[in-house]
Amino acid sequence: MQDQNGGQMLLATIEERGLAEVTKILGRRDMLDESGEPDMPVLTQHMLDLVLTARVNTPAERAKKAITRPQYMAAIFPEVSGESEWIEQEDPELAAEVYKQIDGLLWRLTSVEPTGQIQSRLNGEQGLVLCRQAQTRGNPVRIYVTRNPSCILEDLQKKTNKSLEKLHVRAAALATLAIERVPEHAGKFGRSYNASARLAITTGKAKVQAALDAAKTDDNGDDGE
Repeated sequence: MQDQNGGQMLLATIEERGLAEVTKILGRRDMLDESGEPDMPVLTQHMLDLVLTARVNTPAERAKKAITRPQYMAAIFPEVSGESEWIEQEDPELAAEVYKQIDGLLWRLTSVEPTGQIQSRLNGEQGLVLCRQAQTRGNPVRIYVTRNPSCILEDLQKKTNKSLEKLHVRAAALATLAIERVPEHAGKFGRSYNASARLAITTGKAKVQAALDAAKTDDNGDDGE
């Protein structure tokens, strides 16, 4: 497409159009910072207030109290059309893009990592833990806060622990491959693997032990190896 002067006129991508609409929506809600970017502290506070209402005390309560992504979008941005409404909009593709971008902003706030925006703010008097219940067949991913050990083990630690196990197995497999293929340097490959494994285990155990010592609890006596 050319403009009146014969120059090439670039069409805005759907991402750019979506961003423009998102900026308008956030602006109307006073959710932009001085530079015109999403005000993450403001968004975090809205999300935190909502997540605190999703306090789960037992694993069975997750289905009733934990929040899905469509639910937090409807609660915080009711003016943004949900998936069932996109087809009714003047520009369904744009409606979907706007939803995706805002949902992504909020979802990133729910990172369960210690440095996550919401997770890092839950270490107060109640000492709550933000968890994500993984998506299963027929059930969407859900987020919630809890102090229940079964919930924390299943929805916070289990997946990461399995990933750690797989990583160790993969590292060992690669070291084994190198040893078998180039046996004249087997010692180097073995030492490299062993040193890395020891460092990872030692560093991780030291961090966990420091937390155990600070907690001054034996967790029913099974804090040992």
